[in-house]
Amino acid sequence: MQQQAIQSPAHPLPFLAGGTTQIAYPLDVGLKKIAVGRTKGYELIEEGELETYTVGSRRYVTHAALERFIANRIAAERETRLAGGAQ
Repeated sequence: MQQQAIQSPAHPLPFLAGGTTQIAYPLDVGLKKIAVGRTKGYELIEEGELETYTVGSRRYVTHAALERFIANRIAAERETRLAGGAQ
């Protein structure tokens, strides 16, 4: 019996999908992927907008956390535009 290949849906954020996706990145690499500098990156972490984890003294960010961050930013901007237009 031959199994059918399951096709995954199109990537929700295609600009982050670059073929093979790593699960996690060192923080500096992850911040580069979302075009955020180190200072702003640490502000986002402190504010709870970007989730990270540490192993020893190294801090990492998951690919999923980067996607959530961008999706949340897009949603917040959309809400702001809609609220501004309703006034």
